Amino acid sequence: QNRATFNWIDQGPDNVGGRTRGIVIDRNNVNHIFAGSVSGGLYESINRSSTWSRVDGFEDNLSVSSLCQTADGNFYMGTGHSSDQIGGFEDSGGNGYGFYKRESDGTWTLVDGTQSWQYINEVVADDVNNVVWIASSNGLDKYDPSAGTIVDVDAFPSGACRALSVSKDGTVLIGHSIGGGQK
Repeated sequence: QNRATFNWIDQGPDNVGGRTRGIVIDRNNVNHIFAGSVSGGLYESINRSSTWSRVDGFEDNLSVSSLCQTADGNFYMGTGHSSDQIGGFEDSGGNGYGFYKRESDGTWTLVDGTQSWQYINEVVADDVNNVVWIASSNGLDKYDPSAGTIVDVDAFPSGACRALSVSKDGTVLIGHSIGGGQK
């Protein structure tokens, strides 16, 4: 009976776009940080995370899954991610729209040929070989920034690459695929 007169007061949050899946701190300026959220887009801080600003240009693609920075200072972003297994249950994934590079003028551009990539689970910079490894629903790919090309690495013929790590010396690459095992 007392619940009939109970009034809810909205305490927020009212401006949260989803969990953060990608964070990268600029190796050349620790005050400069990018953070990407699953359904809220890309944000940037220039004061060591005291304040954040939304990066414009991604209104049609808010699903940021991973960020990295190569040794030459360039930033890269993957969008979309496969559903995660949490406690035996799948949560929802998010469709993306490819792989992006941050240009010298601060704008982010889609890398040609990746616009059909819906799920990029991780992007990892390999500083020794100056490439970006991409774990996606397509499997494992390698982006060569100097040539501007994407190379399909046929390591996961049976499925998506869901997790990825590269050793500091660039000699060991570990990827994981559900149903495809580790390579």
